[in-house]
Amino acid sequence: MFYQFKEFTPVAHESSFIHPQAAVTGNVIIGKDVYIGPGAAIRGDWGGVIIEDGCNVQENCVIHMFPGVTVLLKKSAHIGHGAIIHVATIGKNCLIGMNAVIMDNVELGDECIVGALSFIKADEKFLSRSLIVGNPAKKIKEVTDEMIAWKTEGTKLYQSLPAEMMQYWHPCEPLREPPAEQPKKMFMKNIFLSVLLFIFLSCHNTKAMFTNHMEQYGKTEQLPDSVLHMLQRTNELVLAFAVETNAWVKATNYKLLAMNNNQWKGYTYNINNTTHVSSGLKPMEVSDDSCNAAWKFFQSWEVWKIKGDNGGNFCTGDKKNNCNINDGATWRLLLLTKEKVIDLSYYEPEYYENCCPGNVERELFLQAVNKIKDIVEKKDGSEM
Repeated sequence: MFYQFKEFTPVAHESSFIHPQAAVTGNVIIGKDVYIGPGAAIRGDWGGVIIEDGCNVQENCVIHMFPGVTVLLKKSAHIGHGAIIHVATIGKNCLIGMNAVIMDNVELGDECIVGALSFIKADEKFLSRSLIVGNPAKKIKEVTDEMIAWKTEGTKLYQSLPAEMMQYWHPCEPLREPPAEQPKKMFMKNIFLSVLLFIFLSCHNTKAMFTNHMEQYGKTEQLPDSVLHMLQRTNELVLAFAVETNAWVKATNYKLLAMNNNQWKGYTYNINNTTHVSSGLKPMEVSDDSCNAAWKFFQSWEVWKIKGDNGGNFCTGDKKNNCNINDGATWRLLLLTKEKVIDLSYYEPEYYENCCPGNVERELFLQAVNKIKDIVEKKDGSEM
C-alpha cells in the first residue's frame, strides 16, 4: 500500500510491482522493474528514499533514515529478506544478505556483497567489489567475477518478477488436495545459483562472525615460532594444543588443526626449545565433520574467554587441597586467525583438576584441548 505523508506522495514506475502488504510512505521514488515484497516498510516520512531501476527489496525489509537525509539504492541493488537499511547508499548491483543491518551514513561501492546477518556500523565506507561479513562487519576479500555473476543471475529473476506478478498473481482459494500434476518451473538453474550464493554467504558469515568476536580477545603479535607463523598466514583459523616441558628436556609438542576454505588439515610438530631443532611439520588427513564439531564447541562455549592460571595460583576450585607438583608441564591452547593470537595456558591442569576440582574455566580448557588431541591422535577423526 502507498501512503501520503504531509505534502509527499510516493512515486512508483508502472513496470514495478509493490506488494499490497508492503508499506511505502511519503517521499519515496521507485524506478523501473523494481520488486517490493510483502512486509517491507519503506518510510520516506523524515527524509527521502530513492530506489533506482532493477532493484528488489524483499520480504520484511526496513528502509528508513534520520530527518533531512536520503537513502539511495542504485541500479540492480538486491536487498535480501529481512535486511535493514538506515541512512545508507547502496552501490550498483550490490547484494545485501538476509537479515543484514546497514547503519547510518554507510556507503557501499558498486558490486559489493554483504553476507547474511552482518552488521555494518555507522559511517563505514567500502570500495567497489568488497565482500563484507561479520559483526561488526569488515571486508574479508574482493568479490570475484564468479560471485558477481551468480548475484547478477539472481537479480535478473527479481527484475523479471514484477511483470510476472502483474500477469499471474491474484488472490485465490486454496485447493483441498494436490492436483495430479504440479506445474513445472522453467528457471530452476537460475534459482539454484541464487540459493547457492545465499548458502555460501550465510556459511561464510557464520564463520566470520565468530572469528571476528574471538579476535576481540586476541593480540596482534608476531609469533616467534616460524612454523606456527607460517600456518597462521596460510590458514583462516588454527587451533593448537601444546605441551611445554621445562625439566630435563625443554621441548614443546604440538597437535594442530588448521582450516582454510572450509577444509581442515591436522598436523603434529615437536621442537626442542634449547637446540631449536624441530621434527618438522607432519600433516595428516582429518575428518572435516569432527573438526567442525570441535570448532562449534569452541564457539558455543566461547573458549577464547578462558583466563588461564597466569603461571600461579594453580590449585583453585571448590576443594582447596594441598596440591603440588614439581617439574611439570604447561599446557597451552592457541587460537590463531590471520590477524590475532589468543594464547591460553594452565600448569599441569589435569593433575590440579584431579587434586582440587571445581575450577570451571580449567575444566572447560581441558575439554577444549582434548577435542584437538582426540582428532589428531586418531588421525582420521573417527571414533576408536
